[in-house]
Amino acid sequence: MASYLEAALHEFRLSILKQTQIRPKKAEKGFTALPKPTHANIFVADAWPEWQRIPLSKLATIWNPAVHGTANNGFPEDVITQVKNDVTKDKALAPFLKKIMPLCSTVISNMKGRTELSSELQMKLPFDEYEVWTNNIEYVRKSLDIQNITIYRTSDPVLTGPNSKEYDPNSRFKDVIPLDPYVYPYAVGTPSA
Repeated sequence: MASYLEAALHEFRLSILKQTQIRPKKAEKGFTALPKPTHANIFVADAWPEWQRIPLSKLATIWNPAVHGTANNGFPEDVITQVKNDVTKDKALAPFLKKIMPLCSTVISNMKGRTELSSELQMKLPFDEYEVWTNNIEYVRKSLDIQNITIYRTSDPVLTGPNSKEYDPNSRFKDVIPLDPYVYPYAVGTPSA
């Protein structure tokens, strides 16, 4: 959990730095940096979205190292083709094809040498992400140098209501997946990004 939190905070710091500093070429084009954030909303997923659940379920059902051996990490040789065929049949998943195939490749690689299904294929998180963030909120505040931080689950009712843009004007929280949180930093009194 500590390495997960540290990696996420590192990404958040880079994201905040990128927003608050403008490279000279962009400055010449009239871009301006955002002010140093005073607040931040952090979004964590508490479930895999449908576009991930379906291909992960497919991978879980065809993984069998006793049958397929270890050459392809316990999967049949045509595993990618099988998943792609299933995904392209489902019109709701078609828009996510460019995200699904890299996800499947990563999960297949992560199965190397395993004797049990990974937490991704079981669709279980190894820990409660929301709890990790809320239990470490003081550390997160100090690490990001932002005093007002709120943690949201992507299933939080306020994010599905008509005022959800108040929490993240670009609705990027909708793309949050387990173990890949998103931060929306902002300065109070400035226009939304």
